[in-house]
Amino acid sequence: MTKRRKLLVWMLAGLVLLTLGSGVYAGLCWQQLKRELGIVGLDVSGVRLSSDYVEVRQIVLIRQPSDDERLSLTIDTLRLGIERWWRPLPLRSLSIDHLDAQWQPAPGKDDEDEPLTLPDRQQLEHWAAWVPRNGHIASLAVALPCASGICKEQGEMSWQHAGEEALPATLSLQLRRHAHRLVLALNAYEQANETHVDLQLQLDDWQRLSMQNQLASDNDITLWRGTLAMSELPEAPWLLEWLGEWLAYEPPSLPELPEQMRIGAGWALHVDTEHLAGGWNVLDGELRLSANLPAPWPVVGIGQLQGQLDVTAKADRGTWIPTELGADLQLRPAAALIPEFPAQLRPDALSLQITPAPASQSTSTLPLKVQLAASGPTPLTLDGQFMLQTTAPYALSFEQTRLRLQSAELLLPETSLKGLESDLRLHGRASAEAAVIRLDKGSQIALARLSSGTELVANKLQLNLSGLGIDASFVDPQELLVEGQAAMTIAELRHPALRPQ
Repeated sequence: MTKRRKLLVWMLAGLVLLTLGSGVYAGLCWQQLKRELGIVGLDVSGVRLSSDYVEVRQIVLIRQPSDDERLSLTIDTLRLGIERWWRPLPLRSLSIDHLDAQWQPAPGKDDEDEPLTLPDRQQLEHWAAWVPRNGHIASLAVALPCASGICKEQGEMSWQHAGEEALPATLSLQLRRHAHRLVLALNAYEQANETHVDLQLQLDDWQRLSMQNQLASDNDITLWRGTLAMSELPEAPWLLEWLGEWLAYEPPSLPELPEQMRIGAGWALHVDTEHLAGGWNVLDGELRLSANLPAPWPVVGIGQLQGQLDVTAKADRGTWIPTELGADLQLRPAAALIPEFPAQLRPDALSLQITPAPASQSTSTLPLKVQLAASGPTPLTLDGQFMLQTTAPYALSFEQTRLRLQSAELLLPETSLKGLESDLRLHGRASAEAAVIRLDKGSQIALARLSSGTELVANKLQLNLSGLGIDASFVDPQELLVEGQAAMTIAELRHPALRPQ
């Protein structure tokens, strides 16, 4: 064998060994990656390559990082369009005939400790490079955890974006439930120095909700301006039933669910994007809300709400203060709204009227006349003049306020009150730090009968509270101070330790 042939043999042998070694190393790396990602199954079949696309007949992926957490993904007929093989990014297009996703998270898993932040422009452009410019999933089936267990949805999704630039971009998500269809459309684009994000919600091909947003960033602060409009909703019966599965909410059994409604809102807020987990506390700015609900409307977690509301409020470092307010509302509260109240104190219905009072000379106060009535086992009425301080330090003053309460029988731990009639006339001032309440002339509490345990009984008890003062401090050290004299009269008092005189 000549030297040239020997050299060629050694080169071929080295190439084979290098290929085998690379394959073994790649296999070891792949097994390590599968363990790190919790992938327990991956099957790819029917791969076809061409000059400008990749087609796969089916992909099955099963990820199970723990015994009680599982993600199953099945993709049928995937076609990925590529501009050129030597420079595949950004990807041109993606089409999927059917995608089935089932996810079961580990019980008790909570990501609340992870900081919540918005992606910056560089992150969006990085993601856009990996997301195909045009995408369409013809059939989408998902099974996700929800309040009622596992919720299954079917639909269709499509999107489009500019490519290397994140914007402009559009997204359309369609969900189908029996004969009904819900479509959520998003359109995002840039204009001048602002990012516009418009949302539309269609129900059975009728537009029911629209929302426009304009975002302008300045360091860690984002100016968020927007509007929201929602009108009639004849789709309410099936929509509430649909949402009930996700929210563990059972629609009320009304004779006929209301359809007519109107909700409008507008806002201009400064958002601290570095501390989004703070919720409402990271907002500064102004919000205006107007709602007209001519019939009882079910509100999740609150109850059945009816009436009109017009409010303008400003946010100052997380503190929301109304600057304009008017309301005429009726509410049948849900039991979950006030679960800590004893059943005898829970109202069956609430009525609230708030009207502007004659303006004061100060522009930093909002005078209001408030009337509140609660019906149920313990009827209650509140009528008074309120003055809200709309500049810091924020406070609420009240004058000529009357609180009346009645109860045929009120059972407390080891105590029974019968024939309770309370009439309190008061004035005072309250803030986030402290409260001062003064009971005016005529404030009294009357009881037909009071019994404690099996031994103490008081009949026809009258308590005069005129002139009594209550001071409370809500900051450390918290204090409660009651000053003044109270007069009490009792027609009859019985106890084993008492002897007739």
